[in-house]
Parts: sequence; structure tokens; C-alpha cells
Amino acid sequence: LDVAKYQIAKLEIIDVVLAESELNACKGKVCYQVKGNLTIKNKTNEISFVAIVDQTDTTVQANAEFTIDRTKWGIDFLSGSLVQSLGDKAIKDEIRFLLDVRFVAQ
Repeated sequence: LDVAKYQIAKLEIIDVVLAESELNACKGKVCYQVKGNLTIKNKTNEISFVAIVDQTDTTVQANAEFTIDRTKWGIDFLSGSLVQSLGDKAIKDEIRFLLDVRFVAQ
């Protein structure tokens, strides 16, 4: 990821809408379809994922899990989809993110 050169990655939320509660990702809880711009290595791509939201009188907590294709952000080291001859030395292109955000009223 060349973190010495690209020290900051960011997710800019551009849209949030109530998701259908029947979605498997919702697990019977309130959830939202989130759309955002993810920037890694100064490259930005739009992503979308489902976030489960729990709310009390004093807190709001959002959890999400999503996967991106790292090659869309120029992270192509040992990518099997870009270099076919790598065989079993290839590294998967998918990167899984777990998001856990908590807001507390003071």
C-alpha cells in the first residue's frame, strides 16, 4: 500500500437510505444502504454497502462489512487477475473491511 507515501485513506459518505429489512445483511435489524467515495493511494472509487444501525437514547452504533477489488485503487502487487502466470503465488484481489462506528451523546 506504500503507506510511507500514502498515509491517509478516507471514506466520504455521499448517500444513505433505509435498506429493505429483508436483506440477509440486515439480520432483522435496522439497516441502511450506504454509498460513498473511498480514496486509497490518492485514487477514488465509489463503493456501496449495507450498514446495520443500533440506536439507544445516548448512542448510535453502525457496523458494516464490505469487500473491494484492490486493483481498482492501483494495488496490484501479485494480482492473479493482472498477471496470469503467477499461479498459486497470486494474492487475492479482494480486501475485506470491517467498519464499527459509535457515536455517544454527551
